[in-house]
Amino acid sequence: MTLSALAVSKKRLDKIESDRPEVKDSASIDLEWIPYKRKYEHKKTKIFAACFCSNWGERVVLHISRYSASPNPEKALIQDILFYLNQFPLTFGWYTTGVAVFDDTGLNRVKGHDSDFFVLHQRCILYHLNSPIKVKATYARLVDSNKKHIDLYKIYSKEIIKNGVFNKRYRTDKLEDVAQSLLGIGKYTYKDPVTGSKIIVSGENANDLPFDIQMRYVTRDAELTMMLAYDNDCLALEIMKYIAFYSEMDYYRCCHTGVSQWYANIYKNMIKTRECVFEYTQNKKIPKQYIAGGNSIQPKKGFYKNQPVDELDVKGMYPTIAIDHNISFETVNCQCCQNDRESQVGAEVMDEIDNSLLELNKEARTRPYWICHRIKGAFPTKLQGLIRERDKYQTLLKEEENKPREKRDLQKIVQYNARQMALKLLANAGYGVFGREEFDFSDYRVSELITGYGRLIHKQLQKIASEKYGLESIFGFTDSIFIKNARIETINSLIVECKNKYNITLEHKNRFINTIIFDKKNRYVAWTGNPTDKPILKNLDGMSGRYPKWIKQNIAKIATHIITSEDYHAIRSLIEQAFNELKSGKVNHQDLAFVTKLSKEPEEYKNENDRMRVLAKMLGAQKGDTVCWYETLPKLHHEKSNRTYSIKPDNLNLEKYRRLLLNKLSDMLEITGFNMEGLRSQLLNHTMCHEV
Repeated sequence: MTLSALAVSKKRLDKIESDRPEVKDSASIDLEWIPYKRKYEHKKTKIFAACFCSNWGERVVLHISRYSASPNPEKALIQDILFYLNQFPLTFGWYTTGVAVFDDTGLNRVKGHDSDFFVLHQRCILYHLNSPIKVKATYARLVDSNKKHIDLYKIYSKEIIKNGVFNKRYRTDKLEDVAQSLLGIGKYTYKDPVTGSKIIVSGENANDLPFDIQMRYVTRDAELTMMLAYDNDCLALEIMKYIAFYSEMDYYRCCHTGVSQWYANIYKNMIKTRECVFEYTQNKKIPKQYIAGGNSIQPKKGFYKNQPVDELDVKGMYPTIAIDHNISFETVNCQCCQNDRESQVGAEVMDEIDNSLLELNKEARTRPYWICHRIKGAFPTKLQGLIRERDKYQTLLKEEENKPREKRDLQKIVQYNARQMALKLLANAGYGVFGREEFDFSDYRVSELITGYGRLIHKQLQKIASEKYGLESIFGFTDSIFIKNARIETINSLIVECKNKYNITLEHKNRFINTIIFDKKNRYVAWTGNPTDKPILKNLDGMSGRYPKWIKQNIAKIATHIITSEDYHAIRSLIEQAFNELKSGKVNHQDLAFVTKLSKEPEEYKNENDRMRVLAKMLGAQKGDTVCWYETLPKLHHEKSNRTYSIKPDNLNLEKYRRLLLNKLSDMLEITGFNMEGLRSQLLNHTMCHEV
């Protein structure tokens, strides 16, 4: 397909090209318009730029300045946007389909933001143009069913993709973060003519910049969107394709919905085909109640250096429990087995559920549970099918990978891998939806029974490991235990017994040579001793998405050095190096930003000086928006505000960043044997002396 336009941008990035079927004959689209607050009004905004980037890398860039000879430049721009939008059977965008939802007053936004398609539709109405967009209550879509559009934001923001596929590699769902994390390329930046510093162009500041920068900016966003569409052999799209297939749902609808809709569609189809005997009505939903989580073993804090620590993991524990005990929304407390003794849930399981609730100061259940013995539940039936399919494609994948290199079919490897991943993700997600109120088949009892059985199995596993095999558990949570100084033969015996006695598959997942166990649940550092293996840094303090990249990078660097090296004297040098980079200005300001998502509307924060309320007002942000800020020095006394934070990286409080890094490292360093009080005093005093 050959395109022409008033402006075709020069190639800014490496070659953009993909012939994968998932992106064939497609283009990404990005629009730029003046941002506005609250509800849309025609007078509040204007579209001023657009870009289409095809899967063969052709860029069509449209800018309002090119239409200055027209009686109505924006209308002429939109007419060209509509022309090019109509050229492609498939388009991609990044947050192109969202619609802001307001309360009854029309003043307070409940959720969502207005998007490119929404604004394009409204501008078409303004200029009496035939809009290709249809706006619903919560989303916008193309009117023509022969034209397909995928909002990649809807895919990459799914927990099942963000965590299950990309292992939380990006901090937020913004295009900048996702692209930087997965592609190593960010949004367009330009050099400030006054300060000389690099500035990332955003939708908030683009309208105030020269038109050539605006054009490069809109082009880069379209380029990043296309590159994410075909990244890693279209892995995200390929996985969504198979999730749609096994959810028996239209692929494009699947891309724009979540797990609750996928499983609701599965069960409704099973009801239609009589695979599931259940009369579905909204009234059958069971109101949500609090349930306890998985079991955890009290961690034995310490640095297990040159001591084997083995991680044993129950493979697919929750799916296995659901299948073995026939736990499903239509089998729990069914109408036919209430008086059947064999259907009653065992007293030990009910005790486990009740005791866990009482420990959390919650009320115990007043009536027992029973599970149908006459019909097979829809949930275990579906799980069995998904697990069987996954085993099949895992086998095919291994067979293909084990072939001589010259005989391997790389397309099959990509396909088999994406398919087995999709099956795993869909199977594992089936448990969580029962606790969601929006799920059409929500029933907290399903989740509660599965976790109850799970806690019991986990406790029994720890007990038999200790009492029969003399194994010391130093850590464990939900479906895994970490045991110290065990012989491989003993572990193998435990695995066999668990299979025979409890019908659970216990996997010997890892043997670590060096391990740091913290006194908090699900937090540890471990390394196998193999130089080719990266250490596992699990949930370390300071590594969550809200903390600056500089903090996280240095925690990871120091934790990796501690767990893989004998040279502990180098730790101080690594910290000093981090401090020196901070002092010298070598650290990118963006890497010092804190990030958080607003949990409330600005007005809902009661204290007027609440940091989140102030930041929200400064940025014009609302509930659900991501806000970024920096720790700064207080302003001079004669100035009105003495806030110690800012949305701009000016006058940074470097000492605060240094102290934060040391605070986040302190627990790990103390476990390792460092005197943190002395180390903190030496490092901070030394740095401050050199700054005077």
